[in-house]
Amino acid sequence: MWSSTSSGIRSHGIGAIELLVTLAVIGIIVAIALPTLTGMKRHQQLKSIADAVLTDIRFGRSEAARLSVPVRLRFSDSMLGSCYLLEVGDKGRCECRGSVAEMAGTAVCTNGTHPLKLVWLPRLRGVTVQSNWSSITFDPRLGTVTPAPTISIANDEGEDISQVVSSMGRIRTCTRAPGSGSLPRCDGKKAQ
Repeated sequence: MWSSTSSGIRSHGIGAIELLVTLAVIGIIVAIALPTLTGMKRHQQLKSIADAVLTDIRFGRSEAARLSVPVRLRFSDSMLGSCYLLEVGDKGRCECRGSVAEMAGTAVCTNGTHPLKLVWLPRLRGVTVQSNWSSITFDPRLGTVTPAPTISIANDEGEDISQVVSSMGRIRTCTRAPGSGSLPRCDGKKAQ
């Protein structure tokens, strides 16, 4: 920018006030956009974990058919985090054990039972996975699920994605929280 002063000397460049105004405008834009971006990131994290749970339910059902043995999906929740695991074996059971130091979970199994997959979600991630049943079983011959669970994946913001599994093994994805995007409500009510 060229300008002339009363003394006739020309100056060019950006003045300090112009620079401060530009920085203030950028700061306001960032302050407005940051909560939206944070919310989008949390929602995407929730959706990603819900998709992983859906995939693991299907994996458990297919492994039961492939191995010709019942496969169980177990859920647990503690102060350290939440966990789910797929296990195979008739006589024992597996349990999730979490570690704060490692931010990881391990499976502790008894009587010849072994884990096929374990997913540990530390409490610090702000997402929990819970089920209305602590354990469900996939029948290898019929492909059925007993009992038929509702698995809820929720974040600290109150968002929720549920995987509702029928006894025939069909899975329906829905939400209990109003205004959670394009998902249908679990209770059948219309989104507002």
